[in-house]
Amino acid sequence: MKKTFICKSITLLLTVSILFTVFSVPASANSGPRRWQGLTQSGATFTDENCPIEVVKEKLTLNIPDEPVPESTDTSYWADYANEVTAEYTFYNPTQDTITATLVFPCGALPDYARRRTDALSSEELTAYRDRYGTFLNGKAIATTIRYALDLGLDGFDVKDAMPGASGVLKEDKLLQPDTPVTTYVYRFDGIRDEQGMRTEAVLQTVGSNERILCLDSGGLPEWFRDDEKVYFDVWSGDEVSLLVFGDPLPDSAQWMFFDVDEDNAPVSGSAELVRSESVRFMDFCLLAKGSYPDASDTDLFNATVDMVNSENVYGSFGDGAIMHAELTPDLMCWYEYEIALAPGETLTNTVRAPLYPEIDDSSRPREYKYTYLLSPAAGWADFGTLEIGIDTPFYLSGESLEGFKKTENGYKLTCEGLPEDELTFTLCKSRLPMPAPEQLPWVLFGMLGVGIPIAAAVVIIVVVVKHIKKKRREKGNASF
Repeated sequence: MKKTFICKSITLLLTVSILFTVFSVPASANSGPRRWQGLTQSGATFTDENCPIEVVKEKLTLNIPDEPVPESTDTSYWADYANEVTAEYTFYNPTQDTITATLVFPCGALPDYARRRTDALSSEELTAYRDRYGTFLNGKAIATTIRYALDLGLDGFDVKDAMPGASGVLKEDKLLQPDTPVTTYVYRFDGIRDEQGMRTEAVLQTVGSNERILCLDSGGLPEWFRDDEKVYFDVWSGDEVSLLVFGDPLPDSAQWMFFDVDEDNAPVSGSAELVRSESVRFMDFCLLAKGSYPDASDTDLFNATVDMVNSENVYGSFGDGAIMHAELTPDLMCWYEYEIALAPGETLTNTVRAPLYPEIDDSSRPREYKYTYLLSPAAGWADFGTLEIGIDTPFYLSGESLEGFKKTENGYKLTCEGLPEDELTFTLCKSRLPMPAPEQLPWVLFGMLGVGIPIAAAVVIIVVVVKHIKKKRREKGNASF
């Protein structure tokens, strides 16, 4: 009996340990990426306030036959990429007037794993890729303008705030105007001690209300300085640092100072040599992004760059040799802009088709793919009727934010009366129960030895104590007879 109990306890310990570690595997220390950021999609909305158009029905179809392969270098794979979303709206005009409305549909920014590949497409392949998507009215393609706005990436976006501004209208900004100077300074630092463990901070007291400075250090880490009294960062001999100054150029009297961070900021020796500097108009600086977004309008590039300079983070990318050239391009997301007109009492069908890119989690086998589609923008319509959601896919569905999906021959389906309160998120995988990737197994073992076993041991101790108490109670009860 005692031997059986010990065996059961050991089995319980190992089971609890394995379960705990499987479901709490930390991020792998492997050099390969464990996660690729995807694209958040959203439905169509209008640019005019108080639009009376009603949505009788929306049929949302997410066609996902393939697993994105971020490592693929085959351009034909990305040219033929099949995962897409189709939003079909049935609009109704309840008024006695003809209504013309401008609509925008955020079809998003290509995630990094797709952008690197589609950039390699030929012009013919890229045209064919874009021609698969667009807007349609009662089944016929309609004129669509491609617009761009700043992509906030991981921070998400509010559709109304993020949509492109009025076409042809530059944003008003006290500092950032077309003729505002943008000056690049490249400094080289020398004469700074290289003792191990010693940190030296370089300080330039220049920043005022008439300038914003982006500092790009030798490690390629950008940081904004606005309305502060100084620019400061850790520096070592041989470092080269670029400063992008938006607004008044640095005064000739600007001097670098150096301080020992570990010794109460005591002054230390060091020198800063200005390697080069150049200045351009802010509008010309904005138009440098034409190389990455050739079909973007000057207005959209200007407005997106204003938003980037005014944002808390740096939503942009740096070209090759960024330290010397400070080639900063804002990350932009694409929007479809188009018009619809409805006569009094008229009903029409508007369809929008766009590519669909998930967030990819490579820490499991098989991989898991998380999709996000924002439903909340539809709350702005005058009225919203029925929402039909179809996820056409051969993969297993899990983690869906909306309850009630039913399995169908093609995938999964959900029908809602009215607009759900939550956004649509879900995960797809080839397996119903994915397991940690092989490179995660050392972490599983570590968890078993360092975390899982102590927890499981505590469970066993509790079981032993409870059994001991029960045994004592039985012995005491038997003794009383």
